[in-house]
Amino acid sequence: MFLSVTLLVGTLSMFGLYRVALEREQDRLVEMAELQRSFIQSAVGAAEDARMDPVALLSAAYQRHRWGARSGEFVVGLRSGDDISLALIVGRDGQQFPRSVPYDSGLAAPMRRALEGGTGTMIGLDYEGRKVLAAYTPVSVMLNGTPRYLGVIAKIPVAELHAPFLTAAWRSALLALVAVLAGAWAVVRLNRPLLRRLQASEARGRMVLETAAEAIITTGADGCVTSFNRAAQRIFGYLPEDALGMSLAALLAAEGHACGDGQCTFVCGTVHPCGGGCGRTGMRRDGTPFPAEVVCSEVNVDGELIRTVVIRDITEQVAAERAQCELYDRLEQLVAERTGELQGAMFTLEMERAEQDLLIAKLKQARDQLLQSEKLASLGQLAAGVAHEINNPVGYVNANIGTLGGYLSDLFQVIDAYREADALIASHPELAERVRAARVRADLDYLRGDTQALVEECVEGITRVKRIVRDLREFSHVNNDEWELADLHRGIESTLNIVRNEIKYKAEVVREYADLPMVECVPSQLSQVFMNLLVNAAHAIQQRGTITIRTGAAGEFVWVEVADDGKGIPPEHMEKLFDPFFTTKPVGQGTGLGLSLAYGIVRKHNGTIDVASEEGNGATFRVTLPVRRAKPAEEAA
Repeated sequence: MFLSVTLLVGTLSMFGLYRVALEREQDRLVEMAELQRSFIQSAVGAAEDARMDPVALLSAAYQRHRWGARSGEFVVGLRSGDDISLALIVGRDGQQFPRSVPYDSGLAAPMRRALEGGTGTMIGLDYEGRKVLAAYTPVSVMLNGTPRYLGVIAKIPVAELHAPFLTAAWRSALLALVAVLAGAWAVVRLNRPLLRRLQASEARGRMVLETAAEAIITTGADGCVTSFNRAAQRIFGYLPEDALGMSLAALLAAEGHACGDGQCTFVCGTVHPCGGGCGRTGMRRDGTPFPAEVVCSEVNVDGELIRTVVIRDITEQVAAERAQCELYDRLEQLVAERTGELQGAMFTLEMERAEQDLLIAKLKQARDQLLQSEKLASLGQLAAGVAHEINNPVGYVNANIGTLGGYLSDLFQVIDAYREADALIASHPELAERVRAARVRADLDYLRGDTQALVEECVEGITRVKRIVRDLREFSHVNNDEWELADLHRGIESTLNIVRNEIKYKAEVVREYADLPMVECVPSQLSQVFMNLLVNAAHAIQQRGTITIRTGAAGEFVWVEVADDGKGIPPEHMEKLFDPFFTTKPVGQGTGLGLSLAYGIVRKHNGTIDVASEEGNGATFRVTLPVRRAKPAEEAA
């Protein structure tokens, strides 16, 4: 490298000196040609005056005056037909004999330009075919009375110009070679320990490269293989001489996958570096694909991109992983089968347990309903007995109050008759005063009005007690399954009498009755339905509200609505309203059987019970019943 630089610098220096010397020689030749042209013009003028031949005169003059140039020649010529006649040739050895050169031969190029009237310098062939540097200029003369051009040439062989420079170049090259050899010897001597360490490091790297279990391949920027270790030979099946120059795309499938710290992408045999390994498919020489793990990197050395690709054959690893996956799948299958069997058994047990729980719940529900029915039946019997027991004394009281009213009427008639005798008593002042004082003390007029009012209130109270006892006796016949034509309005009013105490402090009852036909039903059971709806409506009102009872008829059906303006029913409770034992009341305030029993009674009457509610805006229950009972098929026949 140093030798090349030295030679280059020396060559450039010599070339510069050569150019300078060439320019100086051109200037010298031009000056000489101009000097000779002036001399020839003077000599030709003298020859014309002496009537002499100009060429002969010039020849004689140059014989006396020798050419004193260190090198080169001076030539005078003229054109003679198709030839160039060199009339005078003066060199370092003096005057030469004249000679001729064909005009179109390509020789004597500077003379041809001078005879054509040109002036200048050039490098061309002279009359002997030598390469010369020449300065040429024309001289106009009269020969035999005819104007002619003489060509004046001052020239020097190019070889004479080159000679000193070539000699200097060889000497410089020799000196440079000696200097380079001396420097190389010194560098080798000084760097011998470093070179030995470098060689040892290279040997170790080569040993690692050749003994590595992974294929290590280097490529250039074009993706062509530049090195191929033994593991690569074993894995791919290529000899190094066959693999060198191959495209990396022939060894690895061209597919891109995300990996480690970057993207390892093969496109047209090129590879971009990545930090971690990535999965690839390698191709052996026989075309067999195999799974491979690839790690690639690159380094720039003096502008040359070197890429290294480390490839590990993971066929055995993939096979082991596949076998492991198959074993794992088989194990999962066995576990799933056993789990399925256990789940099946558990499901069967859960189903049996659920059925048992359902049966227990139904049994408990039936028991509770039976207990409730027994309680209701007992209460009904008790109510019937109580009503019967109350009815007898109430009858006595009612009869006695009627008799008492008659007695009081007779008594007040007697008192009125005594008042008519006041005129007779006036004659007895003492007796009259005693009677007057007794009247004032007893306030007889007030007693007359108040006694009558008390008797009327007693009669009204006894009448209400009798009505309640009658309604209670009718309501107590819940288990009476006898169907009859009944007035629903009377049943509703009877129920209102019974639940009056539940309602009077909570709500005002508004009746919106329509004309209804007599309905074939079990009146006592429908009274139970109306009672449950009215009690629930009263409980839904938190302060003071309104309960509206509406009735109506539509075709073969009648309907009864019980609406309240209470708190309403939450949407999540709507589907559970008629479930047995469902209640939102606190413990001890409700059994959750009221609506369930009502639903059962309405269904028994082939009717429907619907509810509409919006939370916070009250609820409306509608009971729809057929006017006539649908008889069973055998009874209809």
